[in-house]
Amino acid sequence: MTSEARYLKLDYEKSIDAKKQILGSEISFIELTRRISSFRILRREEFDTKLKLKSCFHDFKTKLNSIHSSFPEQERTIITPKEKQQFKIIKTEKTETIRRQLPDFQNDIEEIQAKLARLG
Repeated sequence: MTSEARYLKLDYEKSIDAKKQILGSEISFIELTRRISSFRILRREEFDTKLKLKSCFHDFKTKLNSIHSSFPEQERTIITPKEKQQFKIIKTEKTETIRRQLPDFQNDIEEIQAKLARLG
């Protein structure tokens, strides 16, 4: 196989347009390679940042575990159903006292509003 050079005869305007298209393609290719290289650089920086963040989290977790281990152990109490019932009774008693006091507050508010109406 021998390589043969083949030529096409184009008029002047078509040859100018073809050169413009070739140069435009070269510009696009150069821009694409520039974007790819900047993307690679950014990905490398992202990877480095992720590694630093991972090591920081690891250090933080280690310090947190050491602090946690320095605290004394706390006894865990188990609440029986009878105690839960007592807590519910206390809670309902508190809500009842609040409900009983609510009308007193309403009366106080009405009195203050009446005084304001008389003054204004």
